[in-house]
Amino acid sequence: MPRMTFFGLAFSITLMLTACSESEPVDPPAKIFSVTVEEDTAEPALRPTSINQAATLTLRLSNDDQSSVVVMLGCGVVRAVVERQEGDMWREVGETGCDDPGEQTIAPSDTVTAATWFSVGMLDVEALAGTYRLRVLAAENDNALPADLVTSDAFEMIDTPLYLSPESFAPGVISTDDEEWRVIFTPDGSRAYFARSDQFFPFSRQATIYESNLTDGVWSAPTVASFSGTYPDIDPFITPDGARLYFSSIRPVDGEDRTDLDLWFVEWTGSGWGSPIHTGAVNSPADELYASIDEDGVLYVASDRTGGVGGFDIYRADPLGDGRYSEAENVGAPVNTTRWEFNPAISRDGETLAFTGLNYPGGAGFGDIYVTEREGTVWATPSGLGGLVNTSADEYHPSFSPDERLLFFIRYGADGDFNVVSWPLP
Repeated sequence: MPRMTFFGLAFSITLMLTACSESEPVDPPAKIFSVTVEEDTAEPALRPTSINQAATLTLRLSNDDQSSVVVMLGCGVVRAVVERQEGDMWREVGETGCDDPGEQTIAPSDTVTAATWFSVGMLDVEALAGTYRLRVLAAENDNALPADLVTSDAFEMIDTPLYLSPESFAPGVISTDDEEWRVIFTPDGSRAYFARSDQFFPFSRQATIYESNLTDGVWSAPTVASFSGTYPDIDPFITPDGARLYFSSIRPVDGEDRTDLDLWFVEWTGSGWGSPIHTGAVNSPADELYASIDEDGVLYVASDRTGGVGGFDIYRADPLGDGRYSEAENVGAPVNTTRWEFNPAISRDGETLAFTGLNYPGGAGFGDIYVTEREGTVWATPSGLGGLVNTSADEYHPSFSPDERLLFFIRYGADGDFNVVSWPLP
């Protein structure tokens, strides 16, 4: 199925709390949603705003020979149909059901404990544009769908395409035969920033930050970012509000040459980025790499400074209010170990931390991507992302799309490109 960009599709959504018969718009109670597709090439998706991703309902449409609807919902729903509105009538154009409800069940509560993907296959329509709905016809019990799926504020429309397995991001434009490092986006998704180098940065210590613009669904040929190109720069990160871009750089500090990587930032002026500013006390005589900042301004960074637990550790620092940061503190166990932990990617709310772990026991490859969730004031034991992401190749540099529905990472030793996959993982 052809992919589209993850911003700017045209569609509208109406969540309905009552069901319809197959011939009338409104009739006996059931759980349904409807979506209007205004273009023949669109992949609208409907998802709960709650964190319960297992309860996701997704309608995916395309107008190629593989036109299909993919629905993810708890297997307590044993039959549902996809209908298309024709005048004031609804016509069934596809059906889905649970292949093996015995193995995939939903507990008799408001919490979905299991889910599966259903494919309706080819839609019985001549043209894709139109209004569709999913109508649940039967369920195993009254609690087959949790309560939060039938409230008026339980859903939001998104225009992020689904990536059920990792795919190369912008191949030949952003993902190339050169070495690329960490991709990040402005909050509206219209600009991407990443670093590129001719050789492997840990050895060459040379890289430049580039910018690419999204126009009509196409990423432009990258150009050197206004603040980069003179000194080695890598690992851009844009704050959730888009006001500042942080990066790591080997450049003079207060007129004195440096050989280590420090954190710097530039501020958005309304028409471009300002001049680089040193972030201050968070830095050390060692390397600081891969800044990541949550919506409260808390910064996470990797450093190989003395006094750490392993070779590289993850540290955190509090904002001082002017873009600069306080001295960093080690986040400690269980995140940091005697091995290397680096490339921290914090969620906007500061509750989820993804990072790269190097040469972990039981890992899939040399570098794998791990994730941990905050439990009160401490972090839970990290877990690997599994075979969909982690392979015998080297995976590193995780980052999230602005809406946190896509995960980007690099797979070195295979295609070497930026890869993109839906987040949370399918």
